[in-house]
Amino acid sequence: MTEKTDSTPHSGKEKRLPAALTGNDKLNSINVCLPKILNQQILKGKGGFMDQLCTGRASDEIFTTSGTVRNFITVVSGLPRSGTSMMMKMLDCGGMPVLTDNLRKPDPDNPKGYYELERVKDLQRDNSWLQEARGKAVKIVSPILQHLKLDNTLKYKIIFMLRDIDEILASQRKMADRLVQGADSIKDHILKQNYTRHLEEIQTWLERKEDVDVMYVNYRDVLSDPLSTATDICKFLDMNLNTRRMAYATDSSLYRQRVDKQEDSGFTVQQDAPENEVIMERLKHLGYL
Repeated sequence: MTEKTDSTPHSGKEKRLPAALTGNDKLNSINVCLPKILNQQILKGKGGFMDQLCTGRASDEIFTTSGTVRNFITVVSGLPRSGTSMMMKMLDCGGMPVLTDNLRKPDPDNPKGYYELERVKDLQRDNSWLQEARGKAVKIVSPILQHLKLDNTLKYKIIFMLRDIDEILASQRKMADRLVQGADSIKDHILKQNYTRHLEEIQTWLERKEDVDVMYVNYRDVLSDPLSTATDICKFLDMNLNTRRMAYATDSSLYRQRVDKQEDSGFTVQQDAPENEVIMERLKHLGYL
């Protein structure tokens, strides 16, 4: 079951959110307005108010707009470098409990933190810990989403980050060069073939899962209108999160690998593209496995 914030057509039983919600009185009424004296620089500066507010630790129980405790798992997913860490920070700042061990520390590639959990790397061998993620948000990159526990005992709401593949590749290349000092020799066009096919396959797979609801969020849209995106997310999750704090958690200065085009340049997947082992190799180089 899928929800989108863009105008891409969908079929079947999927539900859709409007392109831009004009407002939700119930959600807006509970938002805590930040003092006007706190300007953008104070909020986003190193060691500023927002950095102190968003700790990456589980907060108090969060209730749905209907007043009941949420009993599903919120998964933030997407390809590496698609904005998953930014989305986790938005949820954290909005007041949602997040499942992270903080073992992977902030670095030049992710100065605001990774919001990762080491156990996610072994999801294929052990997914029993997912029971602990009820009522929380956890980051799971899309190449390992298919190892979720899908036995009708758990429900998932997935916020799936989308970003221009050329921007993702440029960001991954810069990160890989820093981490493995040029040892990653995977060609961009090979990865692009694999990523394009992977995104098509994973979206088809998600649409067929009864225990999964999906909302696709575009990275560029988040940065251009973070408050509307935050409102859309609260609507999708049916959660009373603080949308203003979620919006302030974004940082457009970290949009460093920008491709100035509206759509992908007509790339099509080649039938002879290598299998997805290429993707897994890249994940290892980037520290996700």
